[in-house]
Amino acid sequence: MRDSLFALLLTGCIVSAAAVPTPILDYDFAKVQNSTLADSSGSGMDLKVEEKARLEKDSSGAFLASDGIPESGAKLEASKESLQKWKEKCPKRAIAASFRIKFNKLGASADFGIFSLEARDDGRLVLRFRVKNPGGSPNYRIMSEERIKAGQFYHFAFSYSVDRQEVCMMLDGKIQANNAGMALNELEGGNTPSFSSGLDGAIGEFRLYGCPVSIEDLSSVTISKEEMAQLEKSLADLQKNSKNKHLLEWGKSLEKTLKAIHAASRTPLGQFS
Repeated sequence: MRDSLFALLLTGCIVSAAAVPTPILDYDFAKVQNSTLADSSGSGMDLKVEEKARLEKDSSGAFLASDGIPESGAKLEASKESLQKWKEKCPKRAIAASFRIKFNKLGASADFGIFSLEARDDGRLVLRFRVKNPGGSPNYRIMSEERIKAGQFYHFAFSYSVDRQEVCMMLDGKIQANNAGMALNELEGGNTPSFSSGLDGAIGEFRLYGCPVSIEDLSSVTISKEEMAQLEKSLADLQKNSKNKHLLEWGKSLEKTLKAIHAASRTPLGQFS
């Protein structure tokens, strides 16, 4: 997928920037200032990094490291107005998310408020949603096929859609489960994000969307740093040296696409529909 995208860009077949949706939560842990992480989506659902939490970086970006003990995560720090707006608009019929995660040990779980994720003793991941189900179980769960290893980062993504009757899960760009064509209950609305409920590990590059993701599009649209650098150099050379108006117009489209790729580079979900 990455190579085909690169070829499309080089030949002028531009990927539409409009295909990338706006997240309803966007936490980039490289942007923490004075222990506060502003939600880049603008919802006002900011986070306060707790005293015993650690902010660390690797070649892929920044992340929040926690030991699963009290005050080693990040708590919600939002105004009453932002909190009220979130509770009113929190999606109930469709949701999707993308993030990097690491569990320091298996047989552990973490509650992120809107959903929870468990790493079973056998390494399989269990994703749970709180749903409206009078008289029945308040949780809906889906399980990965592949098994993770403790102490290793993975890209995790999921999509839940009542209207499409589909819930699916991805791990490192591979589809783990796809329950399609089944009736799904609405999600419990009003749940707030939390990164302070039991994670013994690390999380980063967290984005939440209020829309479903097509199962056909659940493939990575990432592009390597080397490829991005080559594209940006080609664009700069074109803008500096070319006088062909058609090429310059194409260059403007390419510039918009590169900005869209930069904006989406922290998500493994691919093109949203």
